[in-house]
Amino acid sequence: LDKPILGICGGMHILGLIYNGEIKKRQEIGLTKINFKNDFLGFHGELEVYELHNLNVESNQFNQEASSDSSIQAIKHKEKPFYGVQFHPEVRNKNLIINYANL
Repeated sequence: LDKPILGICGGMHILGLIYNGEIKKRQEIGLTKINFKNDFLGFHGELEVYELHNLNVESNQFNQEASSDSSIQAIKHKEKPFYGVQFHPEVRNKNLIINYANL
């Protein structure tokens, strides 16, 4: 599939696992400041996001686009239009979903 995909929280885990990723225990609950390295679905620099998870995923087939002090927060597949976010944009950062829908 070459259509854009956005995995949110557990969806990011699934994307990573499909591409030989590894699940790690990383609990984050509540508001967290993250930092985007590059433009990611219209977001860049520091952003406050809402988190509610116990796990995180790491896969070398994705670029790490954003992180918090303790974990990866946003990924993009190196070749395909597949995006993942660890946080919940539907709670606090809805424009990310709108930007994804307009790809």
